Amino acid sequence: MSAPENIRVWHLGGLSFWQLIKRTAVGWRDCQLSAKCAQFAYYSMLALVPLLILTIAAIARLPLAGTLVSFERLLRRTLPPDAYELVELQIQDIHKHSDASLVFVALFVFSFGGMRLFVTMGEGLSAVFGAEQPRRWISAQGLSLLLTLGILFLLLLALVLLVLGPDLVHWILDALDLQRLEGVSFQAVRLSIVTCALLLCTSSIYCLMPAVKLPWHWLSPGSVTAVVGWMLLSQGLRLYATYFGHYNKTYGALAGVIVLLLWFYLSGAMLLLGGLVNGVIYRATAEEKLAESSS
Repeated sequence: MSAPENIRVWHLGGLSFWQLIKRTAVGWRDCQLSAKCAQFAYYSMLALVPLLILTIAAIARLPLAGTLVSFERLLRRTLPPDAYELVELQIQDIHKHSDASLVFVALFVFSFGGMRLFVTMGEGLSAVFGAEQPRRWISAQGLSLLLTLGILFLLLLALVLLVLGPDLVHWILDALDLQRLEGVSFQAVRLSIVTCALLLCTSSIYCLMPAVKLPWHWLSPGSVTAVVGWMLLSQGLRLYATYFGHYNKTYGALAGVIVLLLWFYLSGAMLLLGGLVNGVIYRATAEEKLAESSS
């Protein structure tokens, strides 16, 4: 099944908002996306430490001060406390003991874990869009590797922008004599950078990974659902773990691992949910155009 050309995604394929919700719920069950979320969490855990090693090694070579601090601040604001403590310990250990051989091994493991993660996403999204045949093995692996390396590059670019953004805002506000807006502007710049990076990632995944030919959309109902849902979910889980969840009493030393796995599972769920929303719209659009042509 290929998507109709010149599709208007915000037309929702002629569906009402309630119809879209019902079809999405049915599609989640029929495509067995919960199992894909579990695979997503597993491969995310596999790729996490290599990603940290590569990110810290790259940051150490950037001619910018404060990039690692921005990276840690971003993680602290995103992850639940137990998960952040686990990641923070890994960052400190890597920062002290990283060398060329460790970076080489990390690149290999990260590439493998990232490839498997995107292959898993591709299988789930192909089912969502009703692909009649899976993507060829070589094509799927190569595309997954490119997306894995692309995500790493985008992360580093976002970190650089997070460091440079406040300085640029400070310069603009000084030129306009609007220093009183500085605090609000800094937060808006950081939020905009993270949001744009997430929208670019989700739009790329939804366009490239399904085994059907799809048009590119900078902004779609699925990408907005995934990004907004992920932000709300991450902050909600973070607040719950901070004020209500007592994981240390239940899981002891494993609390950080359990919370991180849960966060990865829910992140995968948001990503697949956004793809499912787009898939429902594309199918409804195809049905609508078929009905128009036959009438």
